Amino acid sequence: MKKFNVTIEERVSQDFVIQADSQEEAEELARKLYKNGGLMLEPGNLLDVSFSATDLK
Repeated sequence: MKKFNVTIEERVSQDFVIQADSQEEAEELARKLYKNGGLMLEPGNLLDVSFSATDLK
């Protein structure tokens, strides 16, 4: 029996309410909060999942 490395990728979405003066500012704040761990996606809404396998030699 052969061994394979299987990669599973999921794409999820979740809405967050951000108070800002503009759409651009809201997106910038969300990016900063996300990067610093201030916004964390829970299981959320699964949009897509893909599977790919490669042979381990």
